[in-house]
Amino acid sequence: MDLAAFYNRYNDLLSLEPEPSFVQPPGNLIFPFQFANKMKAQVYGVEMAADWRWLEWWRWRFSYAHLH
Repeated sequence: MDLAAFYNRYNDLLSLEPEPSFVQPPGNLIFPFQFANKMKAQVYGVEMAADWRWLEWWRWRFSYAHLH
């Protein structure tokens, strides 16, 4: 049987940032975007796993993961 808990923090994730819009002749409205590293995230959760051999030729594996 195995049980694990984890917590991860991520900085500088890739994001799509809007830039100021402008009009380009002959009257086209442009909405530009730029790639940047401005996002952050955090992930935490638990994982459980079990391995049970009922017979020599018969194995049952159970697992569960909860992420938030």
